[in-house]
Amino acid sequence: MLTPVFVTTGLMARLPGCWLLLYGTAVDDRRRLLGPHRALIAASCFMALGVRRVRGARTVGHWLMAAGFGGLHIVFGADHCEGDTVGRS
Repeated sequence: MLTPVFVTTGLMARLPGCWLLLYGTAVDDRRRLLGPHRALIAASCFMALGVRRVRGARTVGHWLMAAGFGGLHIVFGADHCEGDTVGRS
């Protein structure tokens, strides 16, 4: 819903920051799934990247999205799986 509005109003450069901020807010809202400590750190990292994009140069948007949606998912996903002991002997 938000993306078409940004596209039609010429705010495409603002999308990466908005996506990262909204995703960080959603992760923070779902703390019980990851555990309060992990989710708070993950949410803070996503929101920090979003703020960096909103306040920074337009050219870094794609790199920050790659760092957020690629890198942070790998880091926190690996951390989550490492702590999971279900099904292990």
